[in-house]
Amino acid sequence: MMSRPSLLSLLFALLLSTTASAQALKIAVVDLQKAIQAVPAGKAAKGSLEAKAKKVQSDLDRQQNELKQLKDELEKQAALLQDSVKREKLKSYQTKLLALQEAFVKNQQTLKDEENKLLKPIMEKLGKTVEAVAKEQGYTLVIEKGATLFSIPAIDITDTVVSRYK
Repeated sequence: MMSRPSLLSLLFALLLSTTASAQALKIAVVDLQKAIQAVPAGKAAKGSLEAKAKKVQSDLDRQQNELKQLKDELEKQAALLQDSVKREKLKSYQTKLLALQEAFVKNQQTLKDEENKLLKPIMEKLGKTVEAVAKEQGYTLVIEKGATLFSIPAIDITDTVVSRYK
């Protein structure tokens, strides 16, 4: 078992070494979402994704309107229809509803895949730009701004990264 003075000496030495290494640490933050939206390639990707999303939404809206009309017709005619015809129309409605839900999920995944495909080269290039800026300015650690609870504006290198992105 360690004696009290040697335990205190060990803790003091540990504290000094931690303080010394913390002083050598130079930290920066970068807002990658802001950077993506600011660089020309990011703006183009966003425009492309928005156009595709608008087209997909238009198609889904059309299908949803058709489904609503079918439901309204079914509700209006329910009392007048024979049970077999009513069941058939209800089954048709449910089949179309399920198809719409599946189309929605599929289109969401397709748009997400497209976003990943478009953003991957931009993110790679931003990563290299962040690394270059960090090395030039002597930063030992760069953290995504979204992963921080607080940072002062002086350590934010986002604007520098955006201006260096080529």
